[in-house]
Formats: sequence, structure tokens, C-alpha cells
Amino acid sequence: MSDVSYLTNSGISENVKPRYTNGKFFTFLDNQMHMGNFYCDGIDYHNYVIRSPIDQPDNLPFYDYYDYEIGDGDVIKGMTKIYGRTVLFKNKKFGIFYNGNLEREFLPGLSSDAAFFVHNEDIYYISNIGLHIFTGGEVVNVKNAVKTYFDAATSYANATVFYFDNKDRVIWSLRADRSFIYNLKYKLWMYYLDDFAFRGYFKNYDNEYIAWTQTNFYEIMNGTTKDYQYDGGDGSSILCRYITPLFKFTRDEGELVTPIGSRLRIRMNSTDLFNFYVYDFQKDSSGKTLVQTEQIPYQGKTTDAAVVNIWFDNLLGESYYFKLEGYTPNDVANNEAVFELHGYTIEYDAGGFNL
Repeated sequence: MSDVSYLTNSGISENVKPRYTNGKFFTFLDNQMHMGNFYCDGIDYHNYVIRSPIDQPDNLPFYDYYDYEIGDGDVIKGMTKIYGRTVLFKNKKFGIFYNGNLEREFLPGLSSDAAFFVHNEDIYYISNIGLHIFTGGEVVNVKNAVKTYFDAATSYANATVFYFDNKDRVIWSLRADRSFIYNLKYKLWMYYLDDFAFRGYFKNYDNEYIAWTQTNFYEIMNGTTKDYQYDGGDGSSILCRYITPLFKFTRDEGELVTPIGSRLRIRMNSTDLFNFYVYDFQKDSSGKTLVQTEQIPYQGKTTDAAVVNIWFDNLLGESYYFKLEGYTPNDVANNEAVFELHGYTIEYDAGGFNL
């Protein structure tokens, strides 16, 4: 490597040969590589962004750079581009830069490094106070639907955001203990505790998304009734598990909502036996409580879905979900390895006033 100019804490130092360079964040804009929050020759440049010459992304000569408020006590925690501009995130704020110059700043910033995802020029990200969508002109906090559960999270560190294009879903994952899933098409929320606290994902050859937690893999299925998990399996049986989205009954203007039962439409085999679990959530979001367990025996149909009625034994709270779980024989030739949940209906009473 030839001698080049490079940055020091006090400015530019001439004709010094860098021994080692490592950047934390990168983006490519206007045929230039932008590298932010980097380390060079024993010095950390946490607030700097350096640019390559045009059409030379592998050449970073350290003379074309811009910074985001050096000395403010915060470092660059994420970097991306929208509308021909670079976006630099810090913990408390983020800035929009055009050609290396700061145009506008917005609040808040990122809860953890790279806790965002860009889709259609919108940025979905997680801060210490909420779940946000930045539209290019304003920041919208969208956590209100799940505020109680977000505020009860044990940590917002190590958060991450995914977008599943063939499912049209955004997942804000607080990897410590919970995830918030938003269906962009139908504007619906799903909320999970550690069962779906995703840490990463990949896309397989069948265009299916596989996500993982600390202990399990999950397939993120299409539709609203097929978020489920396969695990276990000893050659003779497979554990099948289906977990519904969270049902959250709001009580507007004093209205009381009392869930009565659930009607499942399910096809299963004569040898299958599943358990139906009902979990209730406390108003203070202290956690889920198993309040009811029912067995679902064979319903006498092998080709069509049968209706199974489950009546709730307990007066449930404002929020709950249910889980189907059981072993089914691993005999694909006889179609014994699959159960099909065709849908469910929630029955409830509404009316009266909360005096």
C-alpha cells in the first residue's frame, strides 16, 4: 500500500501508511462506498464516515470524510441510505446527510447497533422508547398497540428488525424476550414472548423464511393461521405446535368484553391427539399464565375439517392466546404426518359498562 493521508484525532496527517482499517457500518451511494464508525491504525473514529472515490469502492484513501458531531458522547450505531441520502443513527437521534452535509435530525435513535430495516424507502427501527417507522419526513411511533408489552420488556439491547417480503410482515424483535410482528397488508399485530424472540433468519430454496431463537427454528408461514414450529422427532413421531397471535380485546368507552369459547376447524388423523392450551396475560404484562388445558381427540373425519368447540372455564383478561400441541406419527405414506388447522373463531359477549 502506498503512503496516503489519513485522519487523526486532531485532523489530517500527511504521508502516513495505515497499518489496519476496520469499519463497522457500510453503504453504497452515488457510486461511492461510505464506511462509518471505523478503526484505523490504533485509533477509533466512532463519529466519522469516510468515502471512497467514485467507482472505486475498495479504495478508502482517508481524505474524503464527514463527521456526525464529534465529541457529543455518542457514536454511530447504524448507517443506511434513503432518497439519495445517507442516514446515520446514534442512540438518542439520527441525522440525514446529503453529499456529506447534515440536512435534518430526528428523534429518537437506535436502541442497539443496526436495529433497523429499510423497505420501500421507509426505515423500521427500534429505540429505547418504542417501535418506529421513519417515512423520510417524520418518525411515527407505532408501539401503541403493544405498549404494555413493550414497556414490560427486560431489555431493548441487541434488538433487531426483519422484513419478510413474501409474507409482507415486519418483525421488531427484542431478542432478549419478545417480538412484535406487524402485517403490513392487513394492518394486524401479533405479539409473542420468548417463543418468537427471533435472533436471525434466512430464506430457503422454497422461498420460505426460517427464523431462529436461542433454542429453536421456526418457519414463518403465509396467512394468519400458520405460524408454527416443528421440533423434536425421533423417527416415529414429530412434535407439532401451533401458536396463535395474541388476542387483545380493548375496552373502549367502558365496554366489557367477555370471551366465551373458541371454535376450531381442524383436520386430523385417527391416531392424532392434540392438547389445546389457553394462556392469559396479566394487565401489567407480568407474563403469561396457563389457565386451561383441553384434549382434542379424533373427530371422525380424515379428509375434511371438523369443528371442535372449546369453552373457556375461566374469565379471561384483556389479552390471551392459545396453543395446539401434540405428537403425530411420522408416516408420510399414509398422510399421517400432518394436521391441518383451517381456521378458528372466537366467541365473546360485549356490552354493559365498567362502573
